Amino acid sequence: MDINGSNLIPDKIAALPQVALSPAQNRKVTAPLEQSLQQDQVTLSAKARQVQTLAAQVANVDDVRSEKVLDLQNKIKANTYQVPAGKVAEKLLLEG
Repeated sequence: MDINGSNLIPDKIAALPQVALSPAQNRKVTAPLEQSLQQDQVTLSAKARQVQTLAAQVANVDDVRSEKVLDLQNKIKANTYQVPAGKVAEKLLLEG
């Protein structure tokens, strides 16, 4: 089957005569569409509203635990922070 420009639908649509509608006819055509758009509604269930609320709360939580960071910074500055060598070695072996 050969497909060429003469069989394309947009070309056939473009060849159709243009129809002008009066304002009254235009309202008659578009009014049902406008009514259906105005009537559309979405109602969330209680669970969905709860999930939405929890998601908003999680979005507001800091990713960094400021108190812990501050504590570690103070220990490093005071030269009192000690790295547990055993834990470091264990992590290296687990990741290796």
